[in-house]
Amino acid sequence: METDPGGSGNGASTMAMEMKSKEQTIEKLRAELEMVRQELSKKDDDKKTNERLMMIIEAQQRTITDLTVKLDLLLKTQVKPRKTRRNKTNTTGLPPLPPPKSQSETSHSTASDSNKQPVPNLSVTSTPSTSQVPEDTTAQPPRKVRVTPIVLRDASRWRGVNHEFISLGIKFERAVAVDAGIRIIPKSEDNYRSIIRLFREEEVPHHTFPQPSERNFML
Repeated sequence: METDPGGSGNGASTMAMEMKSKEQTIEKLRAELEMVRQELSKKDDDKKTNERLMMIIEAQQRTITDLTVKLDLLLKTQVKPRKTRRNKTNTTGLPPLPPPKSQSETSHSTASDSNKQPVPNLSVTSTPSTSQVPEDTTAQPPRKVRVTPIVLRDASRWRGVNHEFISLGIKFERAVAVDAGIRIIPKSEDNYRSIIRLFREEEVPHHTFPQPSERNFML
């Protein structure tokens, strides 16, 4: 087994470039947002202009939120070096073939075999007992429990929620931006309950469904 150092370097370089590009985009959008806000404060009398600028601000705010979520997820992603498997070649040589027999040797061996008396077959075929039959001891892999996702309705609160997860040791598999907000997949049912408890204590708007184990218990 050998590691591919080139693949690891390229993956880390690509992730660093992508992170730098996203950070530059966020800073640019924030600068444009500040300029729009300044322009909005100068034109309070023009109602249509204010409405148009408010729409631009909301669109840029959503873009900043999406980029922030993607940047946080990118920081959590670790680039693992790929391992290349090298096929092992069989270096063991084949035994040399015996030399061909001459015609005289063949006739002599045939005559000697005919002079030998046949030996009766004294072997008795025995049926193996049940204790000799090998048992299948392979263990079946445990089934993975599917955890119900939780949707954070207010996407702008994701950054603070993520910091709370880290401080409380709450783990999740992934978080994806959707139309309704941020879709969070907890790592386990215990993490699911911890997230629900945190959202209720902090009054964070969210929605979810009961766990499969809770549904069976209710039935």
